[in-house]
Amino acid sequence: MNEPLVQTFISAAVPDYAILSHRWGGEELTLKDLVDDPVSDPRSKARNLSGFSKVQGACNQATNDGYNWIWIDSCCIDRSSSSELQEAINSMWNYYAQSNICYVYMVDVPDRSAGQDHRFNQSEWFTRGWTLQELIAPNYVEFYAADWSPLCTKLERYKDIAEITNIDPDILVRNQHVDAFSAAERLSWAAHRMVTREEDVAYSLLGLFQVNMPMLYGEGRERAFVRLQEAIYNSTHDHTLSWRQCSMFTAVSAIKHQWRLVLPDQLVSCSPSPHYGLPRKTSKKEDPCLSGGYLY
Repeated sequence: MNEPLVQTFISAAVPDYAILSHRWGGEELTLKDLVDDPVSDPRSKARNLSGFSKVQGACNQATNDGYNWIWIDSCCIDRSSSSELQEAINSMWNYYAQSNICYVYMVDVPDRSAGQDHRFNQSEWFTRGWTLQELIAPNYVEFYAADWSPLCTKLERYKDIAEITNIDPDILVRNQHVDAFSAAERLSWAAHRMVTREEDVAYSLLGLFQVNMPMLYGEGRERAFVRLQEAIYNSTHDHTLSWRQCSMFTAVSAIKHQWRLVLPDQLVSCSPSPHYGLPRKTSKKEDPCLSGGYLY
């Protein structure tokens, strides 16, 4: 195939694409891996990384669903570039909101049967800071087990998900826009979620409030949250915020930008694993999850 594995698109020319939501592990497949040691080559050392099978599974799913492109944070962001990382974090909500479909990969839910019991409710995916916007922003969300068997859609189990996350169910079924809720209410949805880097307790919430601010890793959690509060107030003049409310967190704006997408059919299995989903290509304008009928 002549097309490169990874391509960059400007905002006005972004094609239909799927997107992956997942918890990061110890050996993620990165953009550097894709560029330096193309995984389309069966002999690629990058294929031995523990994170490769997750990416390959997502690409299999996207290809089977009829998508030519998929966005995966671990291998579509050049983290060696501070400017690109900053732009990506400020644009993250848009990446998910403008996708056609979001695949949630639950590594701690081993199979379909486990997705019907407490293991789904107790998945660590529901406890991470970054996955809050990855749940709310996309129009259509499908959950998958570690073996890539389908578990449910956001719409099918919105009541369970609302109970697990304390997010208002009207947000999950899109009967109400996120802007209908006060800043304090939105912050409460993120309470007790965890992040790896302390500043991400604030940075992971930028999209939820449609605000942008510079990333200053090393500034600490409290300073990052003060800046977030200032950005929210300057944008909304919402008086429901106070540092006392924000202290309950535990380590936890549309701008012009570019999308870097992965060509999934170059990563699909040579001997495809069983596919459990139904082949279809979801249109952002005709999404069955849009019971309230709005787009971000």
